[in-house]
Amino acid sequence: MHPHADASPIDGLNLTFSPDHLVFDAIYNPIQTNLLKTARAAGAKTVTGVEMFVRQAAGQFQAWTDKTPPLDLMRQVVENRLAPQPS
Repeated sequence: MHPHADASPIDGLNLTFSPDHLVFDAIYNPIQTNLLKTARAAGAKTVTGVEMFVRQAAGQFQAWTDKTPPLDLMRQVVENRLAPQPS
């Protein structure tokens, strides 16, 4: 999203969310986009782009190794790498 990390695809639209909604954002950096923050604040269920990123990597891992991918470890590594670093 750089350099527009504060933007949202729903900016300027009159959209509302509720607990009946599921909102998925394919963006994984930042992990918590404004779209997801807005949806979560309204009670909607949200899925971050990290989940897509991890599931794609897991599919490749499975295809190449024929082993069950370590999803929790993969997710932890991605989240740690994307976490804001202290200055």
